[in-house]
Amino acid sequence: MSYFVDRDLGPPVGDALRSVKVDVVLHRERFQPETADDEWIPAVAAEGRVILTRDRHIRSRPAERQAFTTAGAKCIVVTTRVSTPLDDLRALLIAWPEIEALAVTMPGPFMFGLARNGRLTQYIPEAGPQGPQARRERMGSKRAVKPP
Repeated sequence: MSYFVDRDLGPPVGDALRSVKVDVVLHRERFQPETADDEWIPAVAAEGRVILTRDRHIRSRPAERQAFTTAGAKCIVVTTRVSTPLDDLRALLIAWPEIEALAVTMPGPFMFGLARNGRLTQYIPEAGPQGPQARRERMGSKRAVKPP
Protein backbone atom coordinates (compact mmCIF):
# COMPACT_ATOMS: atom_id res chain seq x y z
CA MET A 1 0.00 0.00 0.00
CA SER A 2 1.14 3.54 -0.74
CA TYR A 3 0.64 6.59 1.48
CA PHE A 4 0.67 10.35 1.14
CA VAL A 5 1.70 12.50 4.11
CA ASP A 6 0.23 15.96 3.76
CA ARG A 7 1.79 19.20 4.96
CA ASP A 8 -0.21 19.18 8.22
CA LEU A 9 1.26 15.89 9.44
CA GLY A 10 4.61 16.80 7.99
CA PRO A 11 7.97 15.44 6.88
CA PRO A 12 9.16 14.15 10.29
CA VAL A 13 6.38 11.55 10.37
CA GLY A 14 6.70 10.79 6.65
CA ASP A 15 10.47 10.36 6.90
CA ALA A 16 10.09 8.07 9.94
CA LEU A 17 7.62 5.89 8.04
CA ARG A 18 10.01 5.77 5.10
CA SER A 19 12.82 4.65 7.39
CA VAL A 20 10.82 1.49 8.12
CA LYS A 21 10.18 0.92 4.40
CA VAL A 22 6.65 2.31 4.07
CA ASP A 23 5.95 3.65 0.58
CA VAL A 24 5.36 7.34 1.33
CA VAL A 25 5.14 10.49 -0.77
CA LEU A 26 5.40 13.81 1.05
CA HIS A 27 3.25 16.79 0.12
CA ARG A 28 6.30 18.95 -0.60
CA GLU A 29 7.59 16.37 -3.11
CA ARG A 30 4.53 16.70 -5.34
CA PHE A 31 2.82 20.01 -4.61
CA GLN A 32 3.52 23.60 -3.71
CA PRO A 33 2.81 24.54 -0.06
CA GLU A 34 -0.11 26.73 -1.10
CA THR A 35 -1.83 24.04 -3.21
CA ALA A 36 -5.43 23.86 -2.06
CA ASP A 37 -6.63 20.61 -0.51
CA ASP A 38 -9.41 20.27 -3.07
CA GLU A 39 -6.70 20.26 -5.79
CA TRP A 40 -4.26 17.70 -4.38
CA ILE A 41 -6.80 15.28 -2.85
CA PRO A 42 -8.16 14.04 -6.22
CA ALA A 43 -4.64 13.64 -7.62
CA VAL A 44 -3.50 11.59 -4.62
CA ALA A 45 -6.68 9.49 -4.62
CA ALA A 46 -6.26 8.77 -8.35
CA GLU A 47 -2.88 7.22 -7.54
CA GLY A 48 -4.52 4.95 -4.98
CA ARG A 49 -2.59 6.45 -2.06
CA VAL A 50 -4.00 6.62 1.46
CA ILE A 51 -3.82 10.15 2.86
CA LEU A 52 -2.28 10.61 6.30
CA THR A 53 -3.06 14.04 7.75
CA ARG A 54 -3.79 16.06 10.87
CA ASP A 55 -6.36 18.22 9.01
CA ARG A 56 -9.68 17.10 10.49
CA HIS A 57 -11.47 19.93 8.67
CA ILE A 58 -11.36 18.16 5.30
CA ARG A 59 -14.67 16.55 6.22
CA SER A 60 -16.33 19.85 7.19
CA ARG A 61 -15.19 22.25 4.46
CA PRO A 62 -17.65 21.83 1.56
CA ALA A 63 -15.17 22.06 -1.35
CA GLU A 64 -12.68 19.73 0.30
CA ARG A 65 -15.30 17.20 1.36
CA GLN A 66 -16.78 17.20 -2.15
CA ALA A 67 -13.35 16.66 -3.72
CA PHE A 68 -12.66 13.92 -1.17
CA THR A 69 -15.88 11.98 -1.72
CA THR A 70 -15.95 12.44 -5.50
CA ALA A 71 -12.38 11.14 -5.74
CA GLY A 72 -13.13 8.14 -3.53
CA ALA A 73 -10.20 9.11 -1.31
CA LYS A 74 -8.98 7.08 1.65
CA CYS A 75 -7.74 8.96 4.69
CA ILE A 76 -6.50 8.60 8.24
CA VAL A 77 -6.72 11.82 10.28
CA VAL A 78 -4.34 11.89 13.23
CA THR A 79 -6.39 13.50 16.00
CA THR A 80 -3.82 13.49 18.79
CA ARG A 81 -4.53 17.16 19.61
CA VAL A 82 -1.47 19.06 20.85
CA SER A 83 1.28 16.59 20.11
CA THR A 84 4.77 16.06 18.82
CA PRO A 85 5.66 14.13 15.67
CA LEU A 86 6.68 11.29 17.99
CA ASP A 87 3.17 11.23 19.52
CA ASP A 88 1.65 11.15 16.03
CA LEU A 89 4.02 8.42 14.88
CA ARG A 90 3.33 6.35 18.00
CA ALA A 91 -0.44 6.50 17.35
CA LEU A 92 0.09 5.48 13.72
CA LEU A 93 2.30 2.56 14.66
CA ILE A 94 -0.17 1.27 17.25
CA ALA A 95 -2.94 1.28 14.65
CA TRP A 96 -0.78 0.31 11.66
CA PRO A 97 -2.09 -3.26 11.21
CA GLU A 98 -5.68 -1.97 11.22
CA ILE A 99 -4.78 0.93 8.89
CA GLU A 100 -3.19 -1.48 6.42
CA ALA A 101 -6.22 -3.79 6.57
CA LEU A 102 -8.63 -0.89 5.95
CA ALA A 103 -6.51 0.40 3.08
CA VAL A 104 -6.68 -2.96 1.32
CA THR A 105 -10.23 -4.07 2.10
CA MET A 106 -12.40 -0.97 2.45
CA PRO A 107 -13.39 0.92 -0.69
CA GLY A 108 -13.10 4.69 -0.74
CA PRO A 109 -14.20 7.14 0.17
CA PHE A 110 -13.36 6.59 3.79
CA MET A 111 -11.96 8.70 6.57
CA PHE A 112 -11.03 7.55 10.07
CA GLY A 113 -9.82 9.61 12.98
CA LEU A 114 -6.82 8.22 14.85
CA ALA A 115 -6.60 8.96 18.56
CA ARG A 116 -3.42 9.15 20.62
CA ASN A 117 -4.03 5.60 21.92
CA GLY A 118 -4.24 4.19 18.38
CA ARG A 119 -8.03 3.89 18.33
CA LEU A 120 -9.66 4.47 14.94
CA THR A 121 -13.06 6.16 14.62
CA GLN A 122 -14.93 6.17 11.32
CA TYR A 123 -16.02 9.61 10.04
CA ILE A 124 -16.78 8.81 6.39
CA PRO A 125 -18.87 7.07 5.22
CA GLU A 126 -21.59 8.13 7.62
CA ALA A 127 -23.46 4.84 7.24
CA GLY A 128 -22.25 1.40 8.25
CA PRO A 129 -21.69 -0.43 11.53
CA GLN A 130 -18.78 1.79 12.59
CA GLY A 131 -20.03 5.05 11.08
CA PRO A 132 -21.31 8.21 12.75
CA GLN A 133 -24.97 7.31 12.16
CA ALA A 134 -24.62 3.99 13.97
CA ARG A 135 -22.73 5.67 16.84
CA ARG A 136 -25.49 8.27 17.23
CA GLU A 137 -28.12 5.53 17.23
CA ARG A 138 -26.21 3.54 19.87
CA MET A 139 -25.82 6.65 22.03
CA GLY A 140 -29.52 7.46 21.62
CA SER A 141 -30.57 3.98 22.69
CA LYS A 142 -28.25 4.15 25.73
CA ARG A 143 -29.77 7.48 26.77
CA ALA A 144 -33.31 6.17 26.26
CA VAL A 145 -32.76 3.33 28.72
CA LYS A 146 -32.79 4.82 32.22
CA PRO A 147 -31.84 2.72 35.22
CA PRO A 148 -34.71 1.89 37.62
